[in-house]
Amino acid sequence: MPLLGAGQDTAILAQLQAEAARQRESEPAAWQGQVERLREAVAKHRDITGDWKMRGAPPSLDLNGLELSLAFLVDQYQVSESPTAGKPALLGAMAANPDSRKLSTLLALHAAANARRRDDERLWARLLTEAADPDWAAQELRRRVAANEHLVVHGLTMRLASRFAADLPKPLRTAVYRHLRAQWRRGPESGDGEQVWDLLFNLDRNRARADVLRFFPQDELSVVRLLNHYAGPSAQVAKAARIWIASGDPWIESLVGVELRLLILASDPQKGWSEVAAYARARLNGFADAKHAEARSYESRQIGKVMLALLAIDANAAAWQLWRYAFNPGLETEHQYALLAAMVRSGDHRGPLAAACWLRRIENPNLRGHVESQMQRDWGALAGTVLHLASTITAASNCMTELMDSPQAHHSTPQ
Repeated sequence: MPLLGAGQDTAILAQLQAEAARQRESEPAAWQGQVERLREAVAKHRDITGDWKMRGAPPSLDLNGLELSLAFLVDQYQVSESPTAGKPALLGAMAANPDSRKLSTLLALHAAANARRRDDERLWARLLTEAADPDWAAQELRRRVAANEHLVVHGLTMRLASRFAADLPKPLRTAVYRHLRAQWRRGPESGDGEQVWDLLFNLDRNRARADVLRFFPQDELSVVRLLNHYAGPSAQVAKAARIWIASGDPWIESLVGVELRLLILASDPQKGWSEVAAYARARLNGFADAKHAEARSYESRQIGKVMLALLAIDANAAAWQLWRYAFNPGLETEHQYALLAAMVRSGDHRGPLAAACWLRRIENPNLRGHVESQMQRDWGALAGTVLHLASTITAASNCMTELMDSPQAHHSTPQ
């Protein structure tokens, strides 16, 4: 459909051409400087891409940052003998130019170009979105929604809505959301679907959470990942996650079991914390059942994600419910360290004792030195206490026994 303002200000091109002519005449040195910077950028790009043998497409020519005036860029765009490798780079520099006339200029050029090919449409959608301001974007979106425009995933409607979602008036956000849902009735199972649903969540997070739930049976992984990415308190999402877990489907458990627990934590942290902590303990207790190294490594990463989420909500409770697992050699070092850090900062005297015991068990001197430096950066004065206690331990094999039997440790064992 025609763009708002397209063809209404074609005089802008003549104005800029006249301005370019004046610059060339009255400021020849400045004009020549722009020409030289442009030629140098083109030459460097040709040097990089002329004999391109690496995987993937070579980088596009980028003229941003060269301090080229809008009048100069339009002049070069309209000169057939332009020294550039192609006009898209000039258009990109116009879209990024600080001159307030850039949107009018691009609209006039777009009308003249009369883009028909899909690649051209995508290019112009990107350029116009970059050059747009919130007012023009809102007006253009209103027109497109009112016309019930056919959805193009990389088109102007989606790009404008994505860039200006936070700036749009609430009624317009709602209208754009409804338009997208009417045009895209599928879930987030494809690359295009993920982009559409990302935009839907940015337009109305609560409504998108409710709408995406029905697509879980068709695409468990994408739905749960999307909900976790845009996580927040939601009784509806927490209830759905619990129902999916309670189904007992081994495929769901193996594919998104951990992600569902993370979703419960984010959606219902108060009630969900204890049930997810119990889940973490159960997985940690069964950690030894993973017989192969690859399986243990995967299991370690999965458990670690749950542990970090529990620590983020209630560090003290997580530390003292899971503290024993900091000494499980199969657990990732970063996750062991995170548990110990929470224990040390809890104020309980057993925290530094446990951290000292863990540190004493590190046999590699280089790794131990690195960890000690990290402790000093992260824990401040508490690190000194840990390092001192570690220096007093002589038998790494039974250091926990020595520490927990010490007079200082005659308190209840952490649960």
